[in-house]
Amino acid sequence: MGLAQGQTPNQHVSKWSKEYFNHFQRILYKFIPLIRFYEISSDDYFNKVKSYEEILPKELRDDILKFHMVTEYKPTLDKSSQRCPKYSLINQNHIVVFSNWIDKKGKITKYTSKTIPYELNLLYRASRDGGTPEAFHKKCDNKGATIIIIKIKDSEKIIGGYNPFDWDSSNSYKSTTDSFIFLFTDRMNIKTGKLGYSNGTKSIGFYPDYGPVFGGFFYCIDHNTWTINNSDAYTNIDGIPTGNLKTDDCEVFQIVKKKVTKNALKKKTEIQKNAQDLNDEGNFKADKISEEDREREEKKSSIISLFKKTK
Repeated sequence: MGLAQGQTPNQHVSKWSKEYFNHFQRILYKFIPLIRFYEISSDDYFNKVKSYEEILPKELRDDILKFHMVTEYKPTLDKSSQRCPKYSLINQNHIVVFSNWIDKKGKITKYTSKTIPYELNLLYRASRDGGTPEAFHKKCDNKGATIIIIKIKDSEKIIGGYNPFDWDSSNSYKSTTDSFIFLFTDRMNIKTGKLGYSNGTKSIGFYPDYGPVFGGFFYCIDHNTWTINNSDAYTNIDGIPTGNLKTDDCEVFQIVKKKVTKNALKKKTEIQKNAQDLNDEGNFKADKISEEDREREEKKSSIISLFKKTK
């Protein structure tokens, strides 16, 4: 595909194929939070951006329009709010847990809140965007890896799953051992979290008439009903409810790899240098001690030899 090679089509965006547009959307989407839309003039926005605005979240599009149409209107979506997801079902502690599960970290190498390599970007919220399969696919297709969070109605339980692939509507399954499902019996207590990885067979389903599908284990029927079945597609989780479940809400987050800033990279380099200096200093001291021991042994041998001669 030309776009993958850094080329652009000659025809107007309105004549692009759906496949081409989706590919373009996937490449550009991660950079949207970095763009200062409110500093773009009305003329430039209309002439250079508007043709592509379908890529932008609806909330952002509406706010930009209001910014240009209403005198003295102050944007509600500033740069920081675009960057930071609004969590309603989870908190930062869950992100640490999810990051460790995604990278399959053990107890020794697991991430902390300061070392997690991922950020979560809210793509879809059923109560906000509409809980239909169509709404889900419109918001979440071709966005890369995602994690789904579902709160079970009238409880503090949350269930969900991680999909390392792009969502699409290809009427097919994909297999992987990297996807997983999970349960928190109390979403306010991360210690109640349990997970089950896929066994590598029919892990994720991609169907236009359904929302997220995780094997035959659980899938979305409509905006507030999910079905959970016993299935060998994933490791069984003790305590997870089965059957048709009513839910309070569903959120889908895009998993975004954090960028290493210059300051962070400089700090990391300094830490590594200090560690190397300490290591070198330790080796120097060890060498010095060894040299002193050798000299003492030589003196001791000389004294013994002299004593034997005088004797």
